[in-house]
Amino acid sequence: MQYVLVVTVGPVQGFIAAARRSRDLWYGSNLLSELAKAAALSLYNADAKLIFPAPEQPSDLNPDTALQAANRIVAIIEGDVRTIAEQAQAQVQQRMQELWSAAQKNLHGPIDQEVADQQIRDLPEVTWVATPLNGTYAQARQRVEHLMAARKATIAFVPVPWSANGQTKSSLDGQREAVIPENQYPKRTASTDQKAQTLYNKYGAGPGERLSGVDLLKRLGSKGHHVPSTSHMAALPLVARIAQGDIGRATEAWNMYLELVKRCGGELETYPKQADDRPYDRQVVGPYAGLLFAERLSDYLDPVPAQIQHCLSSFLALYAGKQQPLPYYAMLHADGDRMGETISQLAKAGANQHRELSRALATFATNAQTIIERDHQGVLIYAGGDDVLALLPLHTALKCTQQLADKFKTHMQAFGSTAVPAPTLSAGLAIVHHVEPLSDALDLARAAEKRAKKVPGKNALAITLSKRSGSDRTISGTWGEIDQRMKTFIRMHRNDDLPDGAAYQLQELAQMLPLPDDGMDRSLIEAARQAEALRLLKRKRARRGTEDLDQEVRTELEGYLKSMRLGDLVDELIVARMFASAEDLALMEVQP
Repeated sequence: MQYVLVVTVGPVQGFIAAARRSRDLWYGSNLLSELAKAAALSLYNADAKLIFPAPEQPSDLNPDTALQAANRIVAIIEGDVRTIAEQAQAQVQQRMQELWSAAQKNLHGPIDQEVADQQIRDLPEVTWVATPLNGTYAQARQRVEHLMAARKATIAFVPVPWSANGQTKSSLDGQREAVIPENQYPKRTASTDQKAQTLYNKYGAGPGERLSGVDLLKRLGSKGHHVPSTSHMAALPLVARIAQGDIGRATEAWNMYLELVKRCGGELETYPKQADDRPYDRQVVGPYAGLLFAERLSDYLDPVPAQIQHCLSSFLALYAGKQQPLPYYAMLHADGDRMGETISQLAKAGANQHRELSRALATFATNAQTIIERDHQGVLIYAGGDDVLALLPLHTALKCTQQLADKFKTHMQAFGSTAVPAPTLSAGLAIVHHVEPLSDALDLARAAEKRAKKVPGKNALAITLSKRSGSDRTISGTWGEIDQRMKTFIRMHRNDDLPDGAAYQLQELAQMLPLPDDGMDRSLIEAARQAEALRLLKRKRARRGTEDLDQEVRTELEGYLKSMRLGDLVDELIVARMFASAEDLALMEVQP
Protein backbone atom coordinates (compact mmCIF):
# COMPACT_ATOMS: atom_id res chain seq x y z
CA MET A 1 0.00 0.00 0.00
CA GLN A 2 1.16 3.50 -0.76
CA TYR A 3 1.23 6.29 1.81
CA VAL A 4 1.69 10.05 1.83
CA LEU A 5 4.35 10.81 4.42
CA VAL A 6 5.22 14.22 5.88
CA VAL A 7 8.37 14.69 7.99
CA THR A 8 9.30 17.94 9.71
CA VAL A 9 12.69 18.77 11.20
CA GLY A 10 13.16 21.37 13.90
CA PRO A 11 13.64 23.44 15.99
CA VAL A 12 13.35 26.40 13.63
CA GLN A 13 12.66 30.02 14.61
CA GLY A 14 14.07 30.13 18.15
CA PHE A 15 17.07 28.00 17.25
CA ILE A 16 18.04 30.16 14.28
CA ALA A 17 17.46 33.41 16.20
CA ALA A 18 19.84 32.36 19.02
CA ALA A 19 22.79 34.01 17.30
CA ARG A 20 25.26 36.70 18.29
CA ARG A 21 27.29 36.67 15.08
CA SER A 22 26.26 36.45 11.46
CA ARG A 23 28.15 33.17 11.25
CA ASP A 24 25.96 31.75 14.04
CA LEU A 25 22.87 32.81 12.10
CA TRP A 26 24.13 31.26 8.86
CA TYR A 27 25.17 28.01 10.50
CA GLY A 28 21.88 27.58 12.34
CA SER A 29 19.98 27.87 9.05
CA ASN A 30 22.46 25.66 7.21
CA LEU A 31 22.30 23.02 9.95
CA LEU A 32 18.53 22.63 9.59
CA SER A 33 18.93 22.27 5.83
CA GLU A 34 21.58 19.56 6.29
CA LEU A 35 19.33 17.63 8.68
CA ALA A 36 16.36 17.92 6.30
CA LYS A 37 18.51 16.66 3.41
CA ALA A 38 19.59 13.68 5.52
CA ALA A 39 15.95 12.76 6.14
CA ALA A 40 15.06 13.23 2.46
CA LEU A 41 18.01 11.11 1.30
CA SER A 42 17.00 8.34 3.68
CA LEU A 43 13.49 8.37 2.20
CA TYR A 44 14.88 8.36 -1.34
CA ASN A 45 17.06 5.34 -0.51
CA ALA A 46 13.90 3.59 0.72
CA ASP A 47 12.41 4.07 -2.79
CA ALA A 48 10.19 6.97 -1.73
CA LYS A 49 8.95 9.35 -4.43
CA LEU A 50 10.07 12.70 -3.11
CA ILE A 51 7.75 15.65 -3.66
CA PHE A 52 9.23 18.33 -1.39
CA PRO A 53 12.13 18.54 -2.03
CA ALA A 54 12.26 17.14 -5.56
CA PRO A 55 15.95 17.38 -6.54
CA GLU A 56 17.04 17.01 -10.14
CA GLN A 57 19.76 14.58 -9.02
CA PRO A 58 19.72 12.37 -5.89
CA SER A 59 23.30 13.51 -5.25
CA ASP A 60 21.91 16.98 -4.48
CA LEU A 61 20.77 15.51 -1.16
CA ASN A 62 24.29 14.55 -0.16
CA PRO A 63 25.96 16.41 2.72
CA ASP A 64 27.34 19.89 2.06
CA THR A 65 25.78 20.32 -1.39
CA ALA A 66 24.44 23.69 -2.57
CA LEU A 67 20.81 22.56 -2.24
CA GLN A 68 19.05 24.12 0.72
CA ALA A 69 16.12 22.03 1.82
CA ALA A 70 13.13 23.32 3.75
CA ASN A 71 12.43 21.65 7.08
CA ARG A 72 9.27 19.97 5.73
CA ILE A 73 9.64 16.84 3.58
CA VAL A 74 6.72 15.30 1.66
CA ALA A 75 6.96 11.93 -0.08
CA ILE A 76 4.93 8.99 -1.34
CA ILE A 77 6.19 5.72 0.12
CA GLU A 78 5.33 2.05 -0.07
CA GLY A 79 6.09 -0.53 2.59
CA ASP A 80 6.49 -0.43 6.35
CA VAL A 81 5.79 3.22 7.10
CA ARG A 82 7.05 3.20 10.67
CA THR A 83 10.34 1.54 9.76
CA ILE A 84 10.98 3.93 6.86
CA ALA A 85 10.12 7.02 8.94
CA GLU A 86 12.23 5.87 11.88
CA GLN A 87 15.16 5.22 9.54
CA ALA A 88 14.86 8.81 8.34
CA GLN A 89 14.77 9.94 11.96
CA ALA A 90 17.92 7.93 12.69
CA GLN A 91 19.69 9.48 9.69
CA VAL A 92 18.92 12.93 11.07
CA GLN A 93 20.60 11.98 14.34
CA GLN A 94 23.55 10.47 12.49
CA ARG A 95 24.04 13.64 10.44
CA MET A 96 23.78 15.65 13.65
CA GLN A 97 26.57 13.62 15.19
CA GLU A 98 28.71 13.99 12.04
CA LEU A 99 28.38 17.76 12.21
CA TRP A 100 29.17 17.78 15.93
CA SER A 101 32.27 15.61 15.37
CA ALA A 102 33.45 17.98 12.62
CA ALA A 103 32.87 21.01 14.86
CA GLN A 104 34.85 19.47 17.71
CA LYS A 105 37.95 19.34 15.51
CA ASN A 106 38.03 23.13 15.98
CA LEU A 107 37.66 22.79 19.76
CA HIS A 108 40.96 23.29 21.61
CA GLY A 109 39.93 23.43 25.25
CA PRO A 110 38.10 21.37 27.88
CA ILE A 111 34.29 21.32 28.08
CA ASP A 112 31.65 19.41 30.00
CA GLN A 113 31.61 16.72 27.31
CA GLU A 114 28.76 14.66 28.75
CA VAL A 115 26.34 17.60 28.94
CA ALA A 116 27.42 18.93 25.52
CA ASP A 117 26.89 15.53 23.87
CA GLN A 118 23.47 15.17 25.47
CA GLN A 119 22.46 18.65 24.32
CA ILE A 120 23.44 17.78 20.75
CA ARG A 121 21.49 14.51 20.83
CA ASP A 122 18.49 16.31 22.28
CA LEU A 123 18.47 19.10 19.67
CA PRO A 124 16.77 17.57 16.57
CA GLU A 125 12.97 17.52 16.71
CA VAL A 126 11.75 15.11 14.04
CA THR A 127 8.00 14.70 13.65
CA TRP A 128 6.30 12.49 11.06
CA VAL A 129 2.79 11.45 10.07
CA ALA A 130 1.46 9.29 7.24
CA THR A 131 -1.86 8.31 5.71
CA PRO A 132 -2.79 5.70 3.10
CA LEU A 133 -3.01 7.00 -0.44
CA ASN A 134 -6.67 6.04 -0.74
CA GLY A 135 -8.73 8.00 -3.22
CA THR A 136 -6.96 10.97 -4.80
CA TYR A 137 -3.62 12.51 -3.87
CA ALA A 138 -5.45 15.71 -2.91
CA GLN A 139 -7.63 13.85 -0.42
CA ALA A 140 -4.66 12.04 1.10
CA ARG A 141 -2.74 15.28 1.39
CA GLN A 142 -5.63 16.94 3.20
CA ARG A 143 -5.78 14.05 5.67
CA VAL A 144 -2.05 14.09 6.32
CA GLU A 145 -2.08 17.86 6.92
CA HIS A 146 -4.79 17.41 9.54
CA LEU A 147 -2.75 14.64 11.15
CA MET A 148 0.35 16.84 11.26
CA ALA A 149 -1.60 19.71 12.84
CA ALA A 150 -2.89 17.31 15.50
CA ARG A 151 0.58 15.86 16.08
CA LYS A 152 2.11 19.30 16.46
CA ALA A 153 -0.53 20.15 19.05
CA THR A 154 0.47 17.08 21.06
CA ILE A 155 3.48 18.10 23.13
CA ALA A 156 5.51 15.43 24.87
CA PHE A 157 6.88 16.89 28.11
CA VAL A 158 10.00 14.96 29.06
CA PRO A 159 12.71 15.71 31.62
CA VAL A 160 15.95 17.32 30.50
CA PRO A 161 18.30 14.39 29.77
CA TRP A 162 21.24 15.94 31.63
CA SER A 163 21.86 17.25 35.12
CA ALA A 164 22.03 21.03 35.38
CA ASN A 165 23.89 21.08 38.72
CA GLY A 166 23.47 24.85 39.00
CA GLN A 167 25.48 25.54 35.85
CA THR A 168 25.45 28.94 34.17
CA LYS A 169 22.96 29.26 31.31
CA SER A 170 23.90 29.94 27.71
CA SER A 171 24.16 33.65 26.93
CA LEU A 172 22.79 33.00 23.43
CA ASP A 173 19.51 31.18 24.10
CA GLY A 174 19.22 31.49 27.90
CA GLN A 175 17.92 27.92 28.14
CA ARG A 176 20.66 25.32 27.83
CA GLU A 177 23.51 25.03 30.32
CA ALA A 178 26.92 26.43 29.40
CA VAL A 179 29.63 23.79 29.00
CA ILE A 180 32.84 25.85 29.00
CA PRO A 181 34.46 25.69 32.49
CA GLU A 182 34.48 29.02 34.28
CA ASN A 183 38.21 28.74 34.94
CA GLN A 184 38.77 29.19 31.18
CA TYR A 185 37.46 32.77 31.30
CA PRO A 186 39.74 35.75 32.08
CA LYS A 187 39.44 37.21 35.56
CA ARG A 188 38.38 40.82 35.91
CA THR A 189 41.47 41.66 37.92
CA ALA A 190 43.84 40.14 35.38
CA SER A 191 45.25 41.55 32.17
CA THR A 192 42.54 40.23 29.88
CA ASP A 193 43.90 40.74 26.34
CA GLN A 194 45.90 37.54 25.99
CA LYS A 195 43.42 35.41 27.96
CA ALA A 196 40.50 36.70 25.91
CA GLN A 197 42.32 35.84 22.69
CA THR A 198 43.18 32.42 24.06
CA LEU A 199 39.52 31.89 24.89
CA TYR A 200 38.57 32.80 21.34
CA ASN A 201 41.22 30.49 19.88
CA LYS A 202 40.04 27.58 22.02
CA TYR A 203 36.28 27.99 21.76
CA GLY A 204 35.44 30.80 19.33
CA ALA A 205 33.91 32.59 22.34
CA GLY A 206 34.21 36.11 23.67
CA PRO A 207 34.93 36.92 27.34
CA GLY A 208 31.24 37.66 28.00
CA GLU A 209 29.84 34.61 26.21
CA ARG A 210 28.74 31.45 27.99
CA LEU A 211 28.14 28.77 25.37
CA SER A 212 26.19 25.51 25.45
CA GLY A 213 27.07 22.47 23.34
CA VAL A 214 24.60 23.66 20.69
CA ASP A 215 26.18 27.14 20.71
CA LEU A 216 29.62 25.58 20.26
CA LEU A 217 28.29 23.57 17.33
CA LYS A 218 27.20 26.80 15.63
CA ARG A 219 30.38 28.68 16.48
CA LEU A 220 32.92 25.96 15.71
CA GLY A 221 31.02 24.27 12.88
CA SER A 222 31.12 27.50 10.90
CA LYS A 223 34.79 28.19 11.60
CA GLY A 224 36.72 28.74 8.40
CA HIS A 225 33.59 29.69 6.47
CA HIS A 226 33.56 33.43 5.87
CA VAL A 227 30.16 34.89 6.62
CA PRO A 228 30.51 38.69 6.54
CA SER A 229 29.65 40.44 9.78
CA THR A 230 26.95 43.08 10.16
CA SER A 231 29.75 45.66 10.42
CA HIS A 232 31.14 44.39 7.12
CA MET A 233 27.73 44.81 5.48
CA ALA A 234 27.35 48.35 6.85
CA ALA A 235 30.80 49.32 5.56
CA LEU A 236 30.26 48.14 1.98
CA PRO A 237 28.92 51.46 0.58
CA LEU A 238 32.18 53.07 1.66
CA VAL A 239 34.13 50.12 0.22
CA ALA A 240 32.40 50.76 -3.12
CA ARG A 241 33.60 54.38 -2.98
CA ILE A 242 37.18 53.31 -2.22
CA ALA A 243 37.11 50.77 -5.06
CA GLN A 244 36.40 53.55 -7.58
CA GLY A 245 39.74 55.19 -6.85
CA ASP A 246 43.31 53.94 -7.16
CA ILE A 247 42.66 50.33 -6.16
CA GLY A 248 46.33 49.32 -6.19
CA ARG A 249 47.48 52.05 -3.83
CA ALA A 250 44.39 51.72 -1.61
CA THR A 251 44.94 47.96 -1.27
CA GLU A 252 48.60 48.48 -0.39
CA ALA A 253 47.70 51.10 2.24
CA TRP A 254 44.98 48.86 3.69
CA ASN A 255 47.35 45.90 3.99
CA MET A 256 49.81 48.13 5.85
CA TYR A 257 47.01 49.09 8.25
CA LEU A 258 46.16 45.41 8.85
CA GLU A 259 49.82 44.57 9.45
CA LEU A 260 50.02 47.36 12.03
CA VAL A 261 46.98 45.92 13.83
CA LYS A 262 48.70 42.51 13.91
CA ARG A 263 52.03 43.94 15.13
CA CYS A 264 50.24 45.64 17.99
CA GLY A 265 48.80 42.29 19.09
CA GLY A 266 45.51 42.08 17.22
CA GLU A 267 44.84 38.58 15.90
CA LEU A 268 42.84 38.67 12.65
CA GLU A 269 41.09 35.52 11.59
CA THR A 270 42.31 33.98 8.34
CA TYR A 271 39.51 33.26 5.89
CA PRO A 272 39.58 30.81 3.00
CA LYS A 273 39.37 32.25 -0.49
CA GLN A 274 35.73 32.41 -1.55
CA ALA A 275 34.16 31.50 -4.87
CA ASP A 276 33.68 34.10 -7.59
CA ASP A 277 30.10 34.80 -6.47
CA ARG A 278 31.36 36.47 -3.28
CA PRO A 279 32.65 39.81 -4.60
CA TYR A 280 33.01 41.46 -1.19
CA ASP A 281 36.17 39.38 -0.68
CA ARG A 282 37.84 40.90 -3.73
CA GLN A 283 37.39 44.62 -3.03
CA VAL A 284 40.42 46.41 -1.55
CA VAL A 285 39.69 45.67 2.12
CA GLY A 286 38.91 41.99 1.59
CA PRO A 287 36.94 40.31 4.38
CA TYR A 288 37.96 42.93 6.96
CA ALA A 289 35.66 45.81 6.01
CA GLY A 290 34.39 45.94 9.60
CA LEU A 291 37.76 47.44 10.57
CA LEU A 292 36.76 50.62 8.74
CA PHE A 293 34.80 51.36 11.93
CA ALA A 294 37.20 52.75 14.54
CA GLU A 295 34.96 51.42 17.31
CA ARG A 296 35.50 47.87 16.06
CA LEU A 297 39.22 48.04 16.79
CA SER A 298 38.51 47.46 20.48
CA ASP A 299 37.40 43.93 19.56
CA TYR A 300 41.03 43.20 18.76
CA LEU A 301 43.02 45.58 20.96
CA ASP A 302 42.39 47.08 24.37
CA PRO A 303 43.40 49.84 24.59
CA VAL A 304 43.65 50.78 20.90
CA PRO A 305 47.07 52.39 20.21
CA ALA A 306 46.93 55.96 18.93
CA GLN A 307 49.10 55.03 15.94
CA ILE A 308 46.45 52.60 14.70
CA GLN A 309 43.70 55.18 15.05
CA HIS A 310 45.87 57.66 13.15
CA CYS A 311 46.60 55.09 10.43
CA LEU A 312 42.87 54.45 9.91
CA SER A 313 42.11 58.18 9.81
CA SER A 314 44.84 58.68 7.22
CA PHE A 315 43.53 55.83 5.10
CA LEU A 316 40.00 57.26 5.11
CA ALA A 317 41.31 60.74 4.31
CA LEU A 318 43.37 59.53 1.35
CA TYR A 319 41.10 56.91 -0.18
CA ALA A 320 37.56 57.60 1.08
CA GLY A 321 37.40 61.38 0.74
CA LYS A 322 37.43 61.72 4.55
CA GLN A 323 34.07 59.91 4.64
CA GLN A 324 33.15 57.60 7.51
CA PRO A 325 31.25 54.32 6.98
CA LEU A 326 27.48 54.50 7.41
CA PRO A 327 26.70 52.40 10.52
CA TYR A 328 23.53 50.75 9.14
CA TYR A 329 22.80 47.67 7.04
CA ALA A 330 19.62 45.84 5.96
CA MET A 331 18.30 42.44 6.95
CA LEU A 332 15.89 40.91 4.43
CA HIS A 333 13.19 38.38 5.16
CA ALA A 334 10.94 37.38 2.25
CA ASP A 335 8.20 34.81 1.86
CA GLY A 336 5.84 33.71 -0.90
CA ASP A 337 2.19 34.82 -0.97
CA ARG A 338 -0.66 32.33 -1.36
CA MET A 339 1.68 29.34 -1.27
CA GLY A 340 -0.70 27.27 0.84
CA GLU A 341 -3.60 27.99 -1.53
CA THR A 342 -1.43 27.23 -4.54
CA ILE A 343 -0.23 23.93 -3.08
CA SER A 344 -3.81 22.91 -2.28
CA GLN A 345 -4.99 23.85 -5.77
CA LEU A 346 -2.13 21.98 -7.48
CA ALA A 347 -2.79 18.89 -5.36
CA LYS A 348 -6.01 18.37 -7.32
CA ALA A 349 -3.90 17.67 -10.41
CA GLY A 350 -1.76 15.10 -8.58
CA ALA A 351 1.70 14.76 -7.05
CA ASN A 352 3.53 15.56 -10.28
CA GLN A 353 2.34 19.17 -10.15
CA HIS A 354 3.72 19.42 -6.63
CA ARG A 355 7.07 18.11 -7.85
CA GLU A 356 7.15 20.74 -10.58
CA LEU A 357 6.43 23.45 -8.04
CA SER A 358 9.14 22.05 -5.78
CA ARG A 359 11.70 22.17 -8.59
CA ALA A 360 10.69 25.71 -9.56
CA LEU A 361 11.20 26.80 -5.95
CA ALA A 362 14.62 25.13 -5.87
CA THR A 363 15.60 26.98 -9.04
CA PHE A 364 14.47 30.26 -7.50
CA ALA A 365 16.57 29.55 -4.40
CA THR A 366 19.64 29.05 -6.62
CA ASN A 367 18.89 32.29 -8.48
CA ALA A 368 18.39 34.07 -5.15
CA GLN A 369 21.93 33.28 -4.07
CA THR A 370 23.31 34.72 -7.31
CA ILE A 371 21.17 37.87 -7.05
CA ILE A 372 22.06 38.47 -3.41
CA GLU A 373 25.75 37.58 -3.34
CA ARG A 374 27.16 38.12 -6.81
CA ASP A 375 24.96 40.98 -8.01
CA HIS A 376 24.35 42.95 -4.81
CA GLN A 377 27.23 42.17 -2.44
CA GLY A 378 24.98 40.65 0.23
CA VAL A 379 25.20 37.38 2.08
CA LEU A 380 22.53 34.72 1.82
CA ILE A 381 21.67 33.18 5.16
CA TYR A 382 18.94 30.88 3.87
CA ALA A 383 16.90 30.31 0.72
CA GLY A 384 14.70 27.25 0.92
CA GLY A 385 11.65 27.22 -1.31
CA ASP A 386 9.82 30.51 -1.00
CA ASP A 387 11.62 31.61 2.18
CA VAL A 388 14.65 33.94 1.96
CA LEU A 389 16.81 35.44 4.71
CA ALA A 390 19.80 37.64 3.86
CA LEU A 391 22.04 40.50 4.97
CA LEU A 392 22.45 43.37 2.52
CA PRO A 393 24.38 46.64 2.29
CA LEU A 394 22.09 49.66 2.15
CA HIS A 395 23.18 50.92 -1.25
CA THR A 396 21.98 47.71 -2.97
CA ALA A 397 19.21 46.49 -0.62
CA LEU A 398 16.21 48.02 -2.38
CA LYS A 399 17.21 46.94 -5.88
CA CYS A 400 18.16 43.46 -4.69
CA THR A 401 14.81 42.93 -2.99
CA GLN A 402 12.96 44.12 -6.08
CA GLN A 403 14.91 41.73 -8.32
CA LEU A 404 14.15 38.83 -5.99
CA ALA A 405 10.43 39.64 -6.16
CA ASP A 406 10.58 39.85 -9.96
CA LYS A 407 12.49 36.55 -10.25
CA PHE A 408 10.07 34.77 -7.92
CA LYS A 409 7.11 36.03 -9.92
CA THR A 410 8.71 34.73 -13.13
CA HIS A 411 9.28 31.25 -11.67
CA MET A 412 5.75 31.06 -10.24
CA GLN A 413 3.82 32.24 -13.33
CA ALA A 414 3.14 28.69 -14.50
CA PHE A 415 1.39 27.77 -11.26
CA GLY A 416 -1.39 30.36 -11.27
CA SER A 417 -5.01 29.69 -12.16
CA THR A 418 -8.32 31.49 -12.34
CA ALA A 419 -9.10 30.14 -8.88
CA VAL A 420 -5.77 31.05 -7.28
CA PRO A 421 -3.46 33.69 -8.83
CA ALA A 422 0.21 32.79 -9.19
CA PRO A 423 2.23 33.27 -5.99
CA THR A 424 4.14 36.50 -5.48
CA LEU A 425 6.88 37.47 -3.03
CA SER A 426 6.34 39.79 -0.09
CA ALA A 427 9.44 41.08 1.65
CA GLY A 428 10.43 42.82 4.84
CA LEU A 429 13.58 44.93 5.11
CA ALA A 430 14.90 46.02 8.50
CA ILE A 431 17.46 48.84 8.49
CA VAL A 432 19.48 48.24 11.65
CA HIS A 433 22.62 49.61 13.34
CA HIS A 434 25.53 47.26 12.86
CA VAL A 435 26.16 46.70 16.58
CA GLU A 436 22.55 45.90 17.50
CA PRO A 437 21.95 42.25 18.54
CA LEU A 438 21.27 39.97 15.57
CA SER A 439 18.24 38.51 17.31
CA ASP A 440 16.68 42.00 17.46
CA ALA A 441 17.43 42.61 13.79
CA LEU A 442 15.86 39.28 12.90
CA ASP A 443 12.73 40.12 14.90
CA LEU A 444 12.44 43.46 13.07
CA ALA A 445 12.87 41.83 9.64
CA ARG A 446 10.25 39.19 10.42
CA ALA A 447 7.86 41.83 11.75
CA ALA A 448 8.37 43.87 8.56
CA GLU A 449 7.63 40.79 6.45
CA LYS A 450 4.41 40.22 8.41
CA ARG A 451 3.50 43.88 7.85
CA ALA A 452 3.98 43.36 4.10
CA LYS A 453 1.71 40.33 4.29
CA LYS A 454 -1.08 42.56 5.64
CA VAL A 455 -1.07 44.79 2.56
CA PRO A 456 -4.29 44.06 0.59
CA GLY A 457 -3.49 41.72 -2.29
CA LYS A 458 0.06 41.34 -0.90
CA ASN A 459 2.92 41.24 -3.45
CA ALA A 460 4.27 43.87 -1.10
CA LEU A 461 7.30 45.42 0.52
CA ALA A 462 7.62 46.73 4.06
CA ILE A 463 10.66 48.56 5.40
CA THR A 464 11.40 49.24 9.06
CA LEU A 465 13.99 51.88 9.92
CA SER A 466 15.35 51.29 13.42
CA LYS A 467 17.74 54.08 14.34
CA ARG A 468 19.54 54.13 17.67
CA SER A 469 17.70 57.33 18.61
CA GLY A 470 13.96 57.74 18.22
CA SER A 471 11.20 55.27 17.54
CA ASP A 472 11.09 52.78 14.69
CA ARG A 473 9.39 53.75 11.42
CA THR A 474 7.71 51.22 9.15
CA ILE A 475 6.42 51.86 5.65
CA SER A 476 4.64 49.39 3.39
CA GLY A 477 2.95 49.08 0.04
CA THR A 478 2.62 46.93 -3.05
CA TRP A 479 5.42 46.37 -5.52
CA GLY A 480 5.14 48.81 -8.40
CA GLU A 481 3.97 51.56 -6.05
CA ILE A 482 6.09 51.80 -2.90
CA ASP A 483 9.32 50.97 -4.72
CA GLN A 484 8.61 53.61 -7.37
CA ARG A 485 7.90 56.23 -4.70
CA MET A 486 11.10 55.29 -2.90
CA LYS A 487 13.11 55.70 -6.11
CA THR A 488 11.55 59.13 -6.61
CA PHE A 489 12.30 60.23 -3.03
CA ILE A 490 15.84 58.85 -3.17
CA ARG A 491 16.43 60.80 -6.38
CA MET A 492 15.07 63.98 -4.77
CA HIS A 493 17.37 63.58 -1.77
CA ARG A 494 20.44 62.79 -3.86
CA ASN A 495 19.86 65.71 -6.23
CA ASP A 496 19.21 67.97 -3.22
CA ASP A 497 15.83 68.79 -4.73
CA LEU A 498 14.31 68.61 -1.26
CA PRO A 499 15.95 69.84 1.97
CA ASP A 500 16.40 67.25 4.70
CA GLY A 501 14.39 69.32 7.17
CA ALA A 502 11.23 69.24 5.05
CA ALA A 503 10.19 65.77 6.20
CA TYR A 504 10.62 66.67 9.87
CA GLN A 505 8.62 69.89 9.48
CA LEU A 506 5.83 67.89 7.88
CA GLN A 507 6.09 65.48 10.81
CA GLU A 508 5.66 68.37 13.26
CA LEU A 509 2.61 69.47 11.29
CA ALA A 510 1.08 65.99 11.56
CA GLN A 511 1.68 66.04 15.33
CA MET A 512 0.22 69.55 15.73
CA LEU A 513 -2.93 68.64 13.77
CA PRO A 514 -3.67 65.03 14.71
CA LEU A 515 -6.60 63.33 13.05
CA PRO A 516 -9.62 62.83 15.33
CA ASP A 517 -10.81 59.41 16.46
CA ASP A 518 -12.82 57.24 14.10
CA GLY A 519 -16.43 58.28 13.80
CA MET A 520 -15.69 61.99 13.87
CA ASP A 521 -15.51 64.25 10.84
CA ARG A 522 -11.91 64.05 9.65
CA SER A 523 -12.29 65.87 6.35
CA LEU A 524 -11.74 69.41 7.76
CA ILE A 525 -8.56 68.39 9.61
CA GLU A 526 -7.27 66.53 6.56
CA ALA A 527 -7.93 69.56 4.36
CA ALA A 528 -6.17 71.87 6.84
CA ARG A 529 -3.15 69.55 7.06
CA GLN A 530 -2.90 69.31 3.30
CA ALA A 531 -3.18 73.08 2.81
CA GLU A 532 -0.54 73.81 5.46
CA ALA A 533 1.77 71.12 4.03
CA LEU A 534 1.51 72.69 0.58
CA ARG A 535 2.29 76.09 2.06
CA LEU A 536 5.39 74.67 3.78
CA LEU A 537 6.61 73.08 0.57
CA LYS A 538 6.19 76.30 -1.40
CA ARG A 539 8.49 78.05 1.05
CA LYS A 540 11.19 75.39 0.87
CA ARG A 541 14.39 75.98 -1.07
CA ALA A 542 16.54 73.31 -2.68
CA ARG A 543 20.30 72.84 -3.01
CA ARG A 544 21.15 74.02 0.46
CA GLY A 545 18.85 77.03 0.27
CA THR A 546 20.27 78.46 -2.95
CA GLU A 547 17.35 77.72 -5.29
CA ASP A 548 13.59 77.51 -5.24
CA LEU A 549 12.06 74.05 -5.32
CA ASP A 550 11.83 72.84 -8.89
CA GLN A 551 8.26 73.07 -10.17
CA GLU A 552 8.29 69.42 -11.27
CA VAL A 553 9.44 68.32 -7.82
CA ARG A 554 6.79 70.46 -6.15
CA THR A 555 4.09 69.01 -8.41
CA GLU A 556 5.20 65.45 -7.59
CA LEU A 557 5.11 66.14 -3.85
CA GLU A 558 1.72 67.82 -4.09
CA GLY A 559 0.40 64.74 -5.87
CA TYR A 560 1.66 62.49 -3.08
CA LEU A 561 0.16 64.79 -0.43
CA LYS A 562 -3.24 64.42 -2.08
CA SER A 563 -3.03 60.63 -2.44
CA MET A 564 -1.27 59.60 0.80
CA ARG A 565 -1.65 60.06 4.53
CA LEU A 566 0.70 62.79 5.71
CA GLY A 567 2.35 60.50 8.28
CA ASP A 568 3.05 57.86 5.64
CA LEU A 569 4.62 60.43 3.34
CA VAL A 570 6.84 61.68 6.17
CA ASP A 571 8.02 58.16 7.00
CA GLU A 572 8.76 57.33 3.35
CA LEU A 573 10.78 60.52 2.92
CA ILE A 574 12.84 59.76 6.03
CA VAL A 575 13.44 56.12 5.08
CA ALA A 576 14.42 57.21 1.56
CA ARG A 577 17.01 59.56 3.08
CA MET A 578 18.85 56.51 4.52
CA PHE A 579 19.04 54.78 1.14
CA ALA A 580 20.09 58.05 -0.50
CA SER A 581 22.92 58.50 2.02
CA ALA A 582 24.21 55.01 1.27
CA GLU A 583 24.04 55.55 -2.49
CA ASP A 584 25.81 58.89 -2.14
CA LEU A 585 28.52 57.24 -0.07
CA ALA A 586 28.94 54.53 -2.70
CA LEU A 587 29.05 57.19 -5.46
CA MET A 588 26.30 55.40 -7.34
CA GLU A 589 24.82 56.95 -10.45
CA VAL A 590 21.60 58.81 -9.69
CA GLN A 591 18.65 57.00 -11.26
CA PRO A 592 16.33 59.16 -13.41
